[in-house]
Amino acid sequence: MLSVGKRRVRVARFNMGLLSEADRDLDTLGLQEALRRWQPQIVTIDESDAESLRTAAEHLMVAAMPRGRAAKFRTSICLALPPGAESKEPARVIAAMLQALLLSPKTGLLGSWALEADVKHRISAGKPFGYLYSDIDNFKAYNDVYGVKRGDDVIMMLAQEVERVLEEKGGPDDICAHIGGDDFAIVTTPDRMKSIAEALINRFKGRAQTSTFYEPEHLQGEGIEVENRRGEKEKFHLMTITVAGVSSKRRKLSSYQRVCDIGAELKELGKRLGGNVYVEERRRDQQQEQQQNQRAPARTP
Repeated sequence: MLSVGKRRVRVARFNMGLLSEADRDLDTLGLQEALRRWQPQIVTIDESDAESLRTAAEHLMVAAMPRGRAAKFRTSICLALPPGAESKEPARVIAAMLQALLLSPKTGLLGSWALEADVKHRISAGKPFGYLYSDIDNFKAYNDVYGVKRGDDVIMMLAQEVERVLEEKGGPDDICAHIGGDDFAIVTTPDRMKSIAEALINRFKGRAQTSTFYEPEHLQGEGIEVENRRGEKEKFHLMTITVAGVSSKRRKLSSYQRVCDIGAELKELGKRLGGNVYVEERRRDQQQEQQQNQRAPARTP
């Protein structure tokens, strides 16, 4: 814990091992030496507490994030310098470090760390939310045939569509994130989940299954052939997308890990059903079932 005035805020020691995708870009960002020298801590402060923010500003170095979806992240990420560290390091370096922590280096969307923090905030605040987890079907086969560079183009296209759909269908507090690889997530309200998911599926289908990404023979044959581990040719359909929806109105979601586990389970179900599908959690917790039954009007014989 770190004392900030009369308040105490929880801190997590900065660990390069936690950066996943971002760690490969630390040299490019010029952060390796700064991290070794500073051994800084990342401090998360709830922006709803204005007094805490004012007090923190006197003790912590705060780097402004780029405008856009990242700015909608409802916490301030601050850098607590250890005793003796230079307090006038270039703001550019500090901002770059925070950007590496918060944003996906590939797409520029929020990364998995910021996504987890946002979901945890909603759970602790008791706010109803919907979690949409999307994954590209047959993406590995596409990469095997067309190469990683073309695969990255597909990921960038999906990132654009995720952000555009959220701009059109989402609310002011909704966020989208790039978890890694071809996995993306959207956090919204339960009532917006279906419309966002269906719009994303339609947009992806309209752009992925075109000559922009496939050669004519693959479009005509509605798929590509890839040699499997047994040396046999195996056909894979054109890329589609599966979107899984988890709602806090149907299940008691007490942790971020629980949200991820349900989302992964639903995603696998969707992939078995076929491409370009949206699968939403239909089960209810027993306690919520009882509450629903109590609210339901009694039927007259």
